[in-house]
Amino acid sequence: MKKILRYTFFAMALAAMTSCSDQFLQDKKDYNGFNEEIYDNIALATGKVDFVYGLCLPTTASGVGHSNPCTGRADAFSQSTEEYAGSTAFTQLAEILSSNVPDYFYNKNTDGPWSRIRECNIFLDNIDKGALGEADRNKLKGQIYFWRAWIYTRLVMMYGGVPIVTTAQNAILGDGSSKDELEVQRSSTADCIDFICGDLDKAIALLPGRWDNNNWGRITSGAAAALKGRLLLAYASPLFNRNDDQTRWQAAYDANKAAYDLLTQNGFGLADGKGNRAENWEKMFSQIQSCEAVMVTLFNTLTNDYKKNNSWEQMARPKELLGGGGMAATAEMVDLFPMADGKKPGESTFDYDELKFYKNRDPRFYRTFAFNGVVWPYKMDNGYTLWNYQWYKDEDSFESGKPGNSAQYSGDVNSGIFVRKRTNPEAQWIMRINSI
Repeated sequence: MKKILRYTFFAMALAAMTSCSDQFLQDKKDYNGFNEEIYDNIALATGKVDFVYGLCLPTTASGVGHSNPCTGRADAFSQSTEEYAGSTAFTQLAEILSSNVPDYFYNKNTDGPWSRIRECNIFLDNIDKGALGEADRNKLKGQIYFWRAWIYTRLVMMYGGVPIVTTAQNAILGDGSSKDELEVQRSSTADCIDFICGDLDKAIALLPGRWDNNNWGRITSGAAAALKGRLLLAYASPLFNRNDDQTRWQAAYDANKAAYDLLTQNGFGLADGKGNRAENWEKMFSQIQSCEAVMVTLFNTLTNDYKKNNSWEQMARPKELLGGGGMAATAEMVDLFPMADGKKPGESTFDYDELKFYKNRDPRFYRTFAFNGVVWPYKMDNGYTLWNYQWYKDEDSFESGKPGNSAQYSGDVNSGIFVRKRTNPEAQWIMRINSI
């Protein structure tokens, strides 16, 4: 009986194999960007756009290893200014050549700016072929135009002119494409600026000035206008404008004024200046739907799905709070911060003493930095006071500058001044008991 069943099953399988055609190959769907059904369904098309958000949004933990280097951590870009301490290729005396400049955008086939640009181009190539209504298509296209402009902005700010690719290329030679089509020549910086502004103008025209609460965090027309203003301001600066072309400054002014007006019309603006202004300013960085939040990155705590975690709080806090040890503020940034009257040290009516840097400063100073004796609250200890110090085993260690085995009790900030900005007074931390 077992043999009969076995033979019967084999015969049925053989019949099925011989009777079917290769139709299953034709029915097989490509579920990346080319599946045309994506563009017939608003949920699927929105999911595709959201996927691009996940690829392109800057995060506090992304650093330079992604297509969006940001100043959310002590990376090479922020260390090249006064934001964080540290030496980088940009601050050293050695000349940076094309042969040794680091590839900060990780030129990979699957994880780099060009793969993100390709995702944008796939969407733009296909969205108008679907069955979605014009209003839905416009909102989706507006967001993708912004992200393509965002990626190109990052590239141009780093490298100047780059190749402009406006459609998804077929990388298989002989399959409808040629080598000449794939080898796109580098465009001039001016052409790239024009191209980016063109994408941003489309985004401004297609996007709403404000989304409903369920879609809060999506790119608005004001965010697109703000990016255009920032780009043109950089293009007018000495970084690109060696001959001080005044028309560039005018274009930058016009773009930023238009962005300001558009954002103001839609309820965006400075944080509430009433009451404790410094406290309101501090809350701006952790308050959901802040009026100053023109462009935001939303995070989650998912464990079995796509997780986008904000590690800033952990990095910024001292070790005794189970933090990462903190990030050091530079003396340049501390010295440059305004005094209580809003003027720079040396130009202010208040005297500035480098050894008493904390006296008579702009109220935001005390929410930007933390140093010995400062109350730096968190949810379980509203009166937590920061103490950061070094100790030396003996006089020889002190003379040599080599601290003891536990050099910084509270953190790893050698300067003694922590970056406090963007930390949340309502953050929850578990205290660690230290024995000293």
